Amino acid sequence: ILNEGRLMKPYIVAERRAADGALLWKAQPEVVRQIVRPSTSAIMKEFMEDVVTNGTGKKASIISNGGRWRAGGKTGTTRKSDQKHREYIASFIGAIPINDPEITIFVAIDSPRSDGLYYASDVACPLFAEVAKAALSQLAIPPSFPPEAIPAEVAGQAPARKAKEAQAKSARPAQAASGDSPGAALPPGAILMPDLAGLTMA
Repeated sequence: ILNEGRLMKPYIVAERRAADGALLWKAQPEVVRQIVRPSTSAIMKEFMEDVVTNGTGKKASIISNGGRWRAGGKTGTTRKSDQKHREYIASFIGAIPINDPEITIFVAIDSPRSDGLYYASDVACPLFAEVAKAALSQLAIPPSFPPEAIPAEVAGQAPARKAKEAQAKSARPAQAASGDSPGAALPPGAILMPDLAGLTMA
């Protein structure tokens, strides 16, 4: 999906070298077939980047003193089939930089135990960001944006974002009291939509 729609033949050994360090053999990328159009791949990259920029994967953002890297991915919060216990698997798969991926990381946490948090956005995304930072540093992959190009909101100075969220909440219609009829203050036939902000499809 992220490689312009091309399915690549996987390999484990990247190269062989002699005892003196001389290169004897180096694996070459091999395309098996085209599985989706390059245009479809580009659209999926945009969707995945939006997950990190504006969606449930915000905590997967990769920002450091060196700048910001474009990341994209998908969160997953899955409830296990055991009906006796509320157990979950939280996961996130992402790539950096999403416009021209160099690294792909998959994080899966089985039955997370983190102060009652189990959504992927809370437990898997932060771990992805930490692993990605270490990998980017090790591989010396330059940032997508230098520090001076990072908006204050994105860099972690979030008063503006919090103010917007507070304003949005104040603009929502008041919920009916627990003992009242949910549609009491609404027009006939209308149904009060529950507030699903911040929730996933789990």
